[in-house]
Amino acid sequence: MHVPRVFVTRRVGVVPLLLLLGAAACEGPFEPPTGSLELRVTTVGVDLDADGYAFSVDSGASQPIAVNAVDSIPGLGIGQHNVTLSGLAINCALGGSPSRTVDVRTGSPAVVTFSVLCNPLVGSVHATTATSGMDLDPDGYSLTVDGGSTHPIASTGSLDLPNLSVATHQLTLSGVAGNCVVGQPNPRSASVSYATTTTVAFVVTCNASTGAVQVTTTTTGTDVDPDGYSAIVDSASGSVVATNGTVTISGLSPGAHSIALTAVAPNCTVTPPNPRAVTVTVGATTPVAFDIACTATNGTLRVITSTTGTSLDHDGYTVLVDELCDYYYGCYYGWSEPAAVNDTVMIAPIPNGGHTVWLANVAANCAVAGANPVTATVVAGDTTTVVFAVTCAPAGSVAVTAVTTGVDLDAGGYTVQVDSGPSALLPTNGVATIRDVPEGDHAVQLGAVDQNCSVQGSNPVTIHVTANDTARTTFQINCVSIHGTLRITVATSGANIDPNGYTVTVDYSCDDYYGCYYLWSEVVAVNDTITIPNVLVGNHTVELMDVAQNCAVQGANPVIATVLSGATTTVALQVACVVR
Repeated sequence: MHVPRVFVTRRVGVVPLLLLLGAAACEGPFEPPTGSLELRVTTVGVDLDADGYAFSVDSGASQPIAVNAVDSIPGLGIGQHNVTLSGLAINCALGGSPSRTVDVRTGSPAVVTFSVLCNPLVGSVHATTATSGMDLDPDGYSLTVDGGSTHPIASTGSLDLPNLSVATHQLTLSGVAGNCVVGQPNPRSASVSYATTTTVAFVVTCNASTGAVQVTTTTTGTDVDPDGYSAIVDSASGSVVATNGTVTISGLSPGAHSIALTAVAPNCTVTPPNPRAVTVTVGATTPVAFDIACTATNGTLRVITSTTGTSLDHDGYTVLVDELCDYYYGCYYGWSEPAAVNDTVMIAPIPNGGHTVWLANVAANCAVAGANPVTATVVAGDTTTVVFAVTCAPAGSVAVTAVTTGVDLDAGGYTVQVDSGPSALLPTNGVATIRDVPEGDHAVQLGAVDQNCSVQGSNPVTIHVTANDTARTTFQINCVSIHGTLRITVATSGANIDPNGYTVTVDYSCDDYYGCYYLWSEVVAVNDTITIPNVLVGNHTVELMDVAQNCAVQGANPVIATVLSGATTTVALQVACVVR
């Protein structure tokens, strides 16, 4: 049996579709939505790109845009697009990537910004000079750029010229001495490129334009000039030449010149003529020889010591020549030489003229016959003799012993002297022996005794000396302490007593050099006693410091305390405090 089909559902769907097709046929063809792009270019700096830049969208055709401009690109499809900026000059740099991706939407335009920085369109030139030959230009040359600015450059040196515009420049080397020639071309071109250095080299050749003289000195004789001479050309500044030496003076103009040898010692004579005429030839060295003869200015002093008698001086003598005194060094001698009791001493060189000669360190039992010192006249180139005759009497020795007791002994010891003779050092507890003491009675004196020490018994003492024997004496010295003890007590009464206590200072003083200082400083309680040992004997200033404002020291502050040897001195300080 045939069952008919039912198309109800399909019909329901067909009717709306037909309606939609009819409506579309009435409105026209379909167009997709679009958007726009705004391109912004900002350029800063100097020497901006004169012809601007180029941009393209999605690899399309390049379009021009100015260095500072805003351009609008409409009708772009919705979605992402690529924008590229190109055509930048060599001296300009883009901040960021040259290609940017932008998302275009309907409505407001999408914005793409490019920022460009342009640097000065310049480069530099490195100019060099190399000069060879003779009589080179001493003050160098001048380098001029494009007939304008001029710069000094050494005859063999270099010069950097920065910040030159990118172009071809003309460099001219001038100021060249007449005997020098610059290799061509001059001027020469230098093509400057951006941010690079172009090197331009000038080669200069100089021919001789001057000559020289060679001065030679030959010196004979004695006591020749120790510091040489000075060779002077045409009264100009001199060149030093040794007493037997050679010096070359160059850079002299051709023609006649005068050469003089000066600074010659008074005892030396230059063989005439002096000065001498000389002709200088270009490129040549002309020799000039000077002969100098010197005579003696010094002599020799011979000192003879002749000693007779007994108990001869055991350590000999000292020969002294010419005592000299000045403010800085005090007094000293021109020459000082040791001499045995029978000896010959040669002293040389000594300038000619009168000199004073002493025989010193002669033992007490010996005497120089005749004058001492004597005046000796020294003759140049000769030997002058001085004889000292010494006679020695029988003598013995004196041995002095020091015995020191007590405390605070003298660490440096004492001095002991026989009659008015030289002093000898005597240890605090020790023995000193004085030799070459003549026979007979003598006074022995102990000196350099500290104030806290005293000699027990006589000082000086008299002893008798026998020839070839040792007389002995002993000094007893007793020393007392140079220190004592200082006891300081503090008593405080009243109310609101300072809980921090005070500071006791001993011998507090101030001056411009050291500032303020003290012998002793110690913190003390408000009711306290402190003991300071090993305080030097004598008067000391004791002061109570750091006292609160509501408290006052009763009586003097500071006070003077007298410290006695080996004793304890007490200082009592009273402080009263009140309520504030």
